[in-house]
This record gives sequence, structure tokens and C-alpha cells, in this order.
Amino acid sequence: MHYGHLHPTSHLIADRASLGVDTHFTFSTDILTQARLWLQSTRYRMYSNTIKRWQIPKTNPMSETQAFLLAMRNGGLALGRKDLDIIAEGAKADLLIWDGSSPSLLGWVDPIVAIMLHACIGDIEHVLVDGKFVKRDKNLIIEGYDKDVEKFLDAAKRI
Repeated sequence: MHYGHLHPTSHLIADRASLGVDTHFTFSTDILTQARLWLQSTRYRMYSNTIKRWQIPKTNPMSETQAFLLAMRNGGLALGRKDLDIIAEGAKADLLIWDGSSPSLLGWVDPIVAIMLHACIGDIEHVLVDGKFVKRDKNLIIEGYDKDVEKFLDAAKRI
């Protein structure tokens, strides 16, 4: 895709893969977009031959839940940490609370499908990390964030 970085076989390891956003040099900075790209490119790749024959695929090669797991739970599992990204006593889970009344999510019954196909990062209302809010009412509340932004913008001018 972007810059010709084709991944023609990446969908074959989806059951053992996870996604990350370590850099925004090539792709988006948010995991939701990355998961949606993987979902759409996998479906494209798997449906292409069927569509070329003017047929409709009978099965779905990748579900929205699988894409959601790539972005969330599978990261912890890739690290061998079964205690990450689950809500259970003693587990470590950072939480995203979505605004279900946003135009993107309004009316959807299945929250995973709604998030994977229709949400944007602007629909995230609250974020808790280690039990503390870092985003509340759609506003970042990170201590020292304004100074970090200033430093980043200064560095960006020099680079």
C-alpha cells in the first residue's frame, strides 16, 4: 500500500499477529485506523477473485471482532501477558470509553462492529490509564502536555 509496502500474506498470520503504532512516518498514529486498514485490505485480498467472477462471497475472511482483537487483546498476548487488555481482578487494562451517542456510533447494536467500521478517534469520550483519566469529556488532561507540544513543535522545525 503506502510507499509500495505491500503485505500480500500478512492476513495468513492474523491469528498470531498484533498491531502497533510505533511511528506515524508511514501510516496513521491511531490503532483504530490501522485495524480498519488491515480489515479492509484482508477482505479486499480475499474477495478479489470472487468479485472478478461477478460473484458474491459466501463467507467473511475476517470479522470486525478479529480486527478489534488485533488492535487490543493480541498486543498483550504477543508479549505473553494474558493479564493485559482484559477487565478482570488483578489484570492491567487501560480503558477507552466511547461516546455511543456520536453520529458515527448512534443506533448500532453491536459495539465492536460500530467501532471497527464507523467510529473515529474523536468518538472516544474518556481514556483511563492505570486507573487515572488521561482524557475526560473528549479533552486530554495530561500534566505538562502543553509544554510537550511546544517542545515537539520546536523540534519539528529543526528536523
